[in-house]
Amino acid sequence: MIIAVDCDDVLADSISMLKKTYFEKFGRNDVENLVPVFQRWEEEVGFDIKKRLMEIFLDPKFILSIQPIKGAIEGIKALSNQDIEIIIVTSRGSHVKEATKEWTQKYFGSAIKDIIHQPYD
Repeated sequence: MIIAVDCDDVLADSISMLKKTYFEKFGRNDVENLVPVFQRWEEEVGFDIKKRLMEIFLDPKFILSIQPIKGAIEGIKALSNQDIEIIIVTSRGSHVKEATKEWTQKYFGSAIKDIIHQPYD
């Protein structure tokens, strides 16, 4: 059996870290109510703030700083121990492909068998 999971806000606590990093960088709390749906960011916070958010998110160092969602490591290990093949399907683009792979290896090791990038272009 193969199970595909998303990365951001399923395995990775991306939105929380994005909000924190935005506040640290700009000293503003413009994104407190940010939803984890990239396509809605512009209508939620406006074009300029979305652009700032994307600059943060496209930085491989940011990707590597994200912590896993609580329980994600244990959940993936439990599935992997049942001989289930787990793959990630993510909308992250090629600009963070290597960072995503490194992040996945760091937290999930060999439990994740593949990462498929399907970016919104």
